[in-house]
Amino acid sequence: MKKIYLKKSAILGAALSCMIMSAPVLAQEQPEQTEFALDPVIVTAQRYQTKEVETPASVEVFDEARIKALGASNVQETMRYALGSNYSTYGPGGNSQSTMTSALAIRGVEKGTLVLINGKPVNARGNVYLEKIPTANVERIEVIRGGGSVLYGSEALGGVINIITKKSAENSAYFDMGNFGQVNSGFHLQEGGLGISYGYRKWGKVDRVSTSTWKNLVDSTSTVNYMDFLGSRSNSLMLTYDFNDKLSLLYSYDQTKTSWNYNYLKGTSGNTDLAGLTRYMRHYQNRQNILQLNYNDDHFKASIFYNDLAVYTKGIDYRTSTGAVSKNPKYAATGDERARNLGIDVQHDWGEGSTKYLVGATGIKESYKKNKMASDPTIHRYNYSIYASADHNFTDKTKAILTARYSWQGANAAGNLDKFTPQLQLSQKIGKDEYLYASAGMSYKMPTLNQLYAPPGGRVIGNPNLKPQVGKNYELGWKKNIGEHGWRVALFNYDIEDKITFSQISSGTWSGFYKGVNEDAKNTGLEVEYSYDNKKGFYYTLGAVMGNPKTRSKDPTVANPLGWQKAYDRYELTGGIGYTTGNWTFNLNAKYLFGRSQSASSRPSQDQKPALYTTMNIRYQVDKRQEIYLKAENLFDRKDVSNNSSAEYYYTPFNFVLGYNINF
Repeated sequence: MKKIYLKKSAILGAALSCMIMSAPVLAQEQPEQTEFALDPVIVTAQRYQTKEVETPASVEVFDEARIKALGASNVQETMRYALGSNYSTYGPGGNSQSTMTSALAIRGVEKGTLVLINGKPVNARGNVYLEKIPTANVERIEVIRGGGSVLYGSEALGGVINIITKKSAENSAYFDMGNFGQVNSGFHLQEGGLGISYGYRKWGKVDRVSTSTWKNLVDSTSTVNYMDFLGSRSNSLMLTYDFNDKLSLLYSYDQTKTSWNYNYLKGTSGNTDLAGLTRYMRHYQNRQNILQLNYNDDHFKASIFYNDLAVYTKGIDYRTSTGAVSKNPKYAATGDERARNLGIDVQHDWGEGSTKYLVGATGIKESYKKNKMASDPTIHRYNYSIYASADHNFTDKTKAILTARYSWQGANAAGNLDKFTPQLQLSQKIGKDEYLYASAGMSYKMPTLNQLYAPPGGRVIGNPNLKPQVGKNYELGWKKNIGEHGWRVALFNYDIEDKITFSQISSGTWSGFYKGVNEDAKNTGLEVEYSYDNKKGFYYTLGAVMGNPKTRSKDPTVANPLGWQKAYDRYELTGGIGYTTGNWTFNLNAKYLFGRSQSASSRPSQDQKPALYTTMNIRYQVDKRQEIYLKAENLFDRKDVSNNSSAEYYYTPFNFVLGYNINF
């Protein structure tokens, strides 16, 4: 282990030496210093502009400077350092495995994060591919912790992530490469109101990225499997066009191809030792189109949005689940899943005195087809909602915000899925840039179409009897800015009824398949943040979270339910530090998770070892337009488990890229 660590250190040192040796021959110009806004103006929490410190909600903002400090090339790399979030991944660089996507569970709520681009939802069939969104096009990311369904509808049980794209940007290009066959390159071209961006991402082979073992429950006769990641290729395109200062268009396309081998780690079939043999190989191709037409006239906003996700699967089955050789194995397509959303959203706010009002309406048509190659039907659902809020200042220090939303479904709805969700927020100013706030509300999430109606295939079967998930959210908070310092504290509690998860069927026709079932979830926790920025090139941030997330199964087919089980991570420590001197900028970020739990649908949860992920980012400013950078991750080459389910997926070993960026 020591030799491996020294080897990694030598590689990192060599890359850094390349940067240092190139420095003397390059022009010496002072770079712009990294500065973080302690009190940014945000738009997500209330659907109109407010100062963050005055907003009665837990908010974290990743502006352009902070994203650059993290060295993040896509949104997934940024969000893993969000406070109070459990980040899990299934492949290097956040690569997904078919519909198993890298996920962000805010405050321990699995699949309860709604992702928006410019305030419009981009979740498809309950999933979102954050690694597909390059940060080169991002102005800032606003993260709202706590249920956000009142203003944004279904999905937002745990929180909301709003990715706000740039209106315009300088012409630029970048290229970097590193170990594990990493290559990242791209460019942005701007001409007037037209912007075009292209990005290419590549990963090579990474061995043993997962092991399908359940801790302490594998006996000597069990068959144990592991997975090798064979590589990925991604191409992304984003086009933006401003017709005028009110009407704009955004189009985004991404195509990602990944390949995997599923191998035996141990086990026998007859007299055959299966260790090292391949059970099956899979190729996955994901294509996603996002289209938005946005109109913004100060107090009136309207949008038409369209999301289209296609997941194509093909591969070879060499052996059966028991290890027997498959008869006539051949390379064949096994799935072509499609999910589409077409929606419209309109809102209007008014009031300049002591009260400000907002009203709006949303309509979305969902379409889903489990397998385009089979005779599976295309299923449709129509979702409608109206929402309103009143923001009233009783005095110059005290205010209250009352918000409500009513949602209902049109044709083909399963049962009664109508929901009314209210929220009340109170804010009290107790000093200059110092506020106390309280919030109480409800949130909800509708079952997705695949959870309700998916025909047997891919070992998942729909359950039309699923109920909507309903959460009750409570929060008390304190915010204070003073000079170079900022503090944020939040005490929260939520109880979610009928949260949807998947449980394995143990008997009958569909034995071994997974179906959606309802469960309950709850958590009470404390979040503390501190930030310091001297505006002279030095900053640091510190954060801590303590919680107690638990779930309880409500599967009616289970004779002896397990009761409340630990879920996700109980404790989190996070921090970042940055320093600029001359033409050099150094950034280091870390997140440590402990008190972790590993869960399965039919077994008690078990303890999981702590996880630490780290990122170092070093930049050298050649001149005002050119930059050389070095980014390294997993600095201690730890083999930490990234997820909380029975199959263990591991963070990528120590990896780095060395790159060059130019604005022109």
